[in-house]
Amino acid sequence: MKTQQSACRDWSMRRNLFLSALLIGGFTADQLAAQHAVPRPTRLPPVSKTAAAPVMPAPHLTPAAPTPAKPTPPASELAPQYLKTATSKASLEIARRLISQGAAEYDSHAWLSAETTTWEALRSAASAIDQGSRDTSACSHLEVAKQAIMEARDFTAINGQLDDATLRRIARSHRTGLITDATQKPLTANDAADRYLDHARVHLAAIAEQNVESAQAMDLLAAIYLARAEAKTLPSGTALCLRRAAIQGQPSNASLASRLGMHLADVGLNDEARWALQHSMSLQFDPATADALVAVLRRSGDNRAADELVAGTRQRPGAGVAQPRKPEIVELSPTEFASLSQSVMTAQAPAAGQVPASLVSSKTAASAVTQGTAQVLAPESKTVDELSEDTKPGAVKRFFNRFKRSW
Repeated sequence: MKTQQSACRDWSMRRNLFLSALLIGGFTADQLAAQHAVPRPTRLPPVSKTAAAPVMPAPHLTPAAPTPAKPTPPASELAPQYLKTATSKASLEIARRLISQGAAEYDSHAWLSAETTTWEALRSAASAIDQGSRDTSACSHLEVAKQAIMEARDFTAINGQLDDATLRRIARSHRTGLITDATQKPLTANDAADRYLDHARVHLAAIAEQNVESAQAMDLLAAIYLARAEAKTLPSGTALCLRRAAIQGQPSNASLASRLGMHLADVGLNDEARWALQHSMSLQFDPATADALVAVLRRSGDNRAADELVAGTRQRPGAGVAQPRKPEIVELSPTEFASLSQSVMTAQAPAAGQVPASLVSSKTAASAVTQGTAQVLAPESKTVDELSEDTKPGAVKRFFNRFKRSW
């Protein structure tokens, strides 16, 4: 009996295990089939069994004539592929405004601000040139010139004498690259600085000839450096560089030529000063320029030319060499001065030869009476202080007169 029950129990256990295995195996198989399912190929419709159309031979085509290639338009006619943000006219207006601001700062003795503003005005003027010509040469000239001016100061920044080896070592560190030949004769600090400044003049003149605003900015910068008068900035040399470039670019400007000539005369360059002043006089007559030219001629020993210039300027109507005007001094006595003065009396007009007493002092009146040149009109009333000692009241009476009477 027990053996039969144990056998039934074993059979039911095996059945449950089998059923569990079937369930677990079926679920896992479905999941694996879903994960690794291979897509079935799509069945295409059957091809019809109709007869194919005969293939016709291609017709003979005549090759077309080649189209001539269009010439490429110049770069100036090509439409820009960008939107502009500035124009030549706008940059020129900015330059003019900055020049006016720099001149105001120069009048206020704000040298550093004036220098910065004027350099910015010169850069705007160069930008206006480039924007009008679709070129960048003006800004490049300005950068080279400014770099040369700044590097020229290195030759005078060190105290004491600089030998040739030191100068060449300094020049090798510069971007200008003017002093590179090792076989040339020895240089001094002034010679090296002059080479750099003359190199800057050439590049600045290329900008000044494009518009007058750039020449005005250069002349203002020259005045700023001279007024600032700092030795490390080479004020005189830098100013001459700027003014020479300005007149080279604008040769028909009489004012620029006159200021350059006066500056050259101050530093003793008489030959170039004579040329600049004569050039200015040929464009426009100016008394101050004529005076400076006369001084240069006499300093050079050409007194005959100086005398001819003085004689020629004096013959000009309303022009000539400026001479200080001396006022004519006429001495008058008090009586004569009083007789020439107009009367301010409104009550009674004085007769001929009479002078009001209010216009003359007591001494003048006494002298006029004794000399008989004028009759002094007596005043209508006198104060207490003007009364004689006989007519003055006594001390007691003056004391009681201070109190107001009640009746």
